[in-house]
Formats: sequence, C-alpha cells, structure tokens
Amino acid sequence: MTIEIANVNYLTVLIATVIYFFIGILWYTVFFGKRWKRAMNLKKIDMEREKNRGGMWRPYVANFLSNLVLVYVLAVFVRATEVVTILGGMYIALLIWLGFVATISIGTILWEGKPLELYLINNAYHLVALNVAAILLVVI
Repeated sequence: MTIEIANVNYLTVLIATVIYFFIGILWYTVFFGKRWKRAMNLKKIDMEREKNRGGMWRPYVANFLSNLVLVYVLAVFVRATEVVTILGGMYIALLIWLGFVATISIGTILWEGKPLELYLINNAYHLVALNVAAILLVVI
C-alpha cells in the first residue's frame, strides 16, 4: 500500500487547524477557564507577569503550529485509511487521541504531580477538537 501524502487537502488542514485553535480558546476561557486555572494553580499575578514578559503571542503561535502538525498528521491518517464517513473520521481521531495524546500526557499525573482534573480538561479538549477536525477533513 502506498500513501499519497501529497493528496492531503492543505486548505482543509488549515481550516481545521484554525477551528481546533479556536475550540482551545473557548475551552480554556469560557468552558473550563476557572477550573483550568485552579488545576494549574495559576494566580492572576502569574498571568499578569507572563503578559509583561513580552506578551502572550509566543505561546499562541507555538500552540497554533502544534495544532497544525496534529491536524496534518490526522489528515494523513484519514487519507491513508481511505476513510470517507464522519464516523470513520471520528474513529481515526479517537485512535490518535487514545494512542498518542491521552497516553503520553498521563505522565503529567504520574511524574509531574498535576491533578487528575487538569489531565481530564486537557485531554477532553483534544478529544473534542480532534473529532471536529476529523469531521471537517472527511466532509470537505
């Protein structure tokens, strides 16, 4: 079996990445902002200090690029498996989430002493966003 990576729709990858990124903004502000800050043990003064050190644009750019890589890899998997249905795309997203995101990030609890709530907030975000991206990759 040959994988034709060049046949990935780059515009769809970009659109899905932008949506993935904005899901994250909503996730960590509107939906779970207070709980996430509490689980991260962030105080208002910590946030102000970070803003004063050059702004928040660097983490946002790095996060966007990280999302872009993740969505691109998802697109390659969707293409390689020849998935054409929404459920098929969601299944691939679930496998990527389970095999790469949820398993790797468990170390934040095991070795870094982060609370379970933080793990759940972060991983639920990626599960939701990966599924939305997969749906877009299959439909568009």
